Amino acid sequence: MDVFGLGPMELVVVLLVAFLLFGPSKLPEIGQTLGKAIREFRKATRDIGEDISQGLARADDKPAAAASSPIDAERASLLSEKAEIEAERARLAVERAQVEAEKARLAAQMEGSRASVKAGVEGAGAILAPPASEDTAPRQGS
Repeated sequence: MDVFGLGPMELVVVLLVAFLLFGPSKLPEIGQTLGKAIREFRKATRDIGEDISQGLARADDKPAAAASSPIDAERASLLSEKAEIEAERARLAVERAQVEAEKARLAAQMEGSRASVKAGVEGAGAILAPPASEDTAPRQGS
């Protein structure tokens, strides 16, 4: 069972690294954002497929060459323009889904960078902190 071309062990390693980088509090937020982006992308691709199949069905029902009067020709022209507009709308929906997916990816990457910087700053603070001497350490029992 491969998911995105990764086997079970690779998925475990990826999830473990994500858990270490983001911590348990951020993982649900990142998962939710990625889930929304994937759902939006699937919806946009499904809408495109439906629009294309509807356009083909309409084209098969009434071919433009069969227009017998100027009104029929104008109607065919308007239907053609409408199909073009619907195709453009579907293309924009896919583009929007791609932008949302990229936005989610960048948000996850930014959270990882913040976690890395925070861990680095905390580590540097521990290294640079002066050792407690006897003079400054609080005394017990005095």
